[in-house]
Amino acid sequence: MGEASLPNPHRTVQNASHFQAIACNTVRVWKTISQELLRAIRGSRSQEAFSRKVGISVATVAAWENGRRFPTLPRALAASTAVGLDPHAALLAFHAEPMAPDDTAAWLRSLQGDQRREDIATESGASIHQVGRWLSGRAEPRLPDLLTLVHAMTGRGEDLVAEWVGNDHVPSIQAAWRARDAARRVAWQHPWSEAILQVLTVHPGPMDTVAIAQSLNAENTAIDQALGALRTAHLVRRRSGRYRATQTQTVDTSTQPERVNDVKRHWAGIAAQSIGSSDPLHLSAYNVFSCSEDDLVIVREELLDAFRRARARIASSSPTERAGLLMVQLVPFADPR
Repeated sequence: MGEASLPNPHRTVQNASHFQAIACNTVRVWKTISQELLRAIRGSRSQEAFSRKVGISVATVAAWENGRRFPTLPRALAASTAVGLDPHAALLAFHAEPMAPDDTAAWLRSLQGDQRREDIATESGASIHQVGRWLSGRAEPRLPDLLTLVHAMTGRGEDLVAEWVGNDHVPSIQAAWRARDAARRVAWQHPWSEAILQVLTVHPGPMDTVAIAQSLNAENTAIDQALGALRTAHLVRRRSGRYRATQTQTVDTSTQPERVNDVKRHWAGIAAQSIGSSDPLHLSAYNVFSCSEDDLVIVREELLDAFRRARARIASSSPTERAGLLMVQLVPFADPR
């Protein structure tokens, strides 16, 4: 978790087990969402008027909307642009990596990051062969396969659709999007909420506020406030004064940089307070240095690479037995010249 620490982040996973509150991880579900998305792109126009605007036949429009056929991503983007939408801005808002015209594969690979094709295939329900063809550009996924793949890699397929046409116009994503938006607000307003969910995940049974606070070396008041927000977002359940995680969300916390920076400051402070911990797995190191500009760039990339590899191992780790905080910081001093 904590991917908001990386350049061009696309998600922060609030639980390493990565299960979703609303099951939107099958092609069948994304086929329905794709039909609704295409209808939303058409808007209030008749199918005939839309077909003329986009330059396709009425039969093709009907086939798209009844699920007999689907466009590729470039074709859907072109249709959106033809009717005055700005789908490329939506893609950029979803993931800060611009999509080159007709290069779906490169964009998907930028979403893939360090994830293994085998894991993506498992999450998406596609075969490893299919995933490989889509990521290499040897085949172009149709819209439902594309959205399924995006959701498998990011857990935020609904966010992409909502950026594209707004969640109000796609009924099938509304519940999942609202749940994710609630989780996003909790993560911004109560940074301890992420750690609470992790602790509840590794603990064998429900925990009360005091036990959670002790586990995190945090004040009871702050934990109690975060638990209240998590209950409101339906991410934890309380019974007899004890809490259990009920569901998790994969949320994009990068859309408001200042809020993300506040969260980073919170965790940097927690890391500072932990210095001197007697836990044998605790690690804290520093190096004040001077080097060439080129080497500084290389050092930065090496740190990011190590962070990504650690994150990938954490994501695939089983069983879930410990929770913790992993931070990477490089602070270049101002150039005195």
